[in-house]
Amino acid sequence: MMPDTAKQESGSLPSPPAKTAKWLKYFLSFGVTVVVGLAPYLGKFHVPLFSPLLSFIPVYEQNSALILSSAAMGLVAVAVQWYGTESLTKKKMKRWFLVAMAASVGTFLALIAIHSFVTVPVELLTKETMYVVVGFEQPPRPPCEGLGDSDCIRLKLTLNPAAIETHYGQRRVRMASTELVLAYLAFTSSFAWLVALVVFKDG
Repeated sequence: MMPDTAKQESGSLPSPPAKTAKWLKYFLSFGVTVVVGLAPYLGKFHVPLFSPLLSFIPVYEQNSALILSSAAMGLVAVAVQWYGTESLTKKKMKRWFLVAMAASVGTFLALIAIHSFVTVPVELLTKETMYVVVGFEQPPRPPCEGLGDSDCIRLKLTLNPAAIETHYGQRRVRMASTELVLAYLAFTSSFAWLVALVVFKDG
């Protein structure tokens, strides 16, 4: 009886006005459909022989990076729809493309640099390698005096994020994590805009 009652109640709701219904359709399209389509690239689904850029981000930061990059892709999709209706001159298209290419290359290099400075690879017992954010420098205090970052984490601290933050400094680690995620978002967004410009060129 209860499911039927709920069905009757939901069926009795009035349809939204035409403009609101169109807004809802666009909202779901940009906010959901686009993200689902990009799920393999963003790293939500495993694709054989393909390692997503998300694997560059430490495991405990991947959920937040995925959520933020999904939102960023939705914003790019809205921009594509908006600017796709405008007629752009060949000169302006070329200028935008060069700017987008420079932004993509610059943010990619920034991502590599930040990743190399703030993360360390730690080899697990399964012979897999896991990246851990530690910040830009190791404090000279026990229990890791004389040890490199990887050995410090593997032999003394373990992969417990709380232990790592205690040794390296909570604020330093979180700041480094934020910089890494922002660099990841900047690159994925600029690359998405670069692809959008190719779409504009093809008409």
